[in-house]
Amino acid sequence: MNKAEKKALVSGNVIVLGIDIAKKNHWARMFSPTGVDAVKPFSFQNSRDGFYRLVPKVLDVKRQ
Repeated sequence: MNKAEKKALVSGNVIVLGIDIAKKNHWARMFSPTGVDAVKPFSFQNSRDGFYRLVPKVLDVKRQ
């Protein structure tokens, strides 16, 4: 399956959340299936506080 076929499978109001997992600091990126960033990529720590930083950003994008 090529990239265009994969994009065609996603429809509606969808935001893709990609997380680059690391030992101490992770990076997250939220974007639409067309590739438009919903927010600027950001880092968060591998901790409870880091998780509590990630969740509000996801919920904020969801409301938009």
